[in-house]
Amino acid sequence: VLDVIWSPDGRNIASAGADGTVRLWSEQTHQELLTFSRRGSTFNHLMFSADGRTLVAGCSAPSGPGLRIWRAPSLEEIEAKVKDNLHNH
Repeated sequence: VLDVIWSPDGRNIASAGADGTVRLWSEQTHQELLTFSRRGSTFNHLMFSADGRTLVAGCSAPSGPGLRIWRAPSLEEIEAKVKDNLHNH
């Protein structure tokens, strides 16, 4: 595990790992709620938006560094940006 953060409302915890997974956990029950996995990636950093509705992860992958953006708490992926696209935004 490389990063762990609490959602702004304190209900959920997100963890990021070198195994290419981002996991969302219930703070109350300590149960894993959802997992997003990307083989070959390493998720290094996590950040929730102030309203807790968006989760962003910084990652490294064979294609280069990038960002993955999800709706929280569903982990529905909104966008993936890789190195070349990061300079345009």
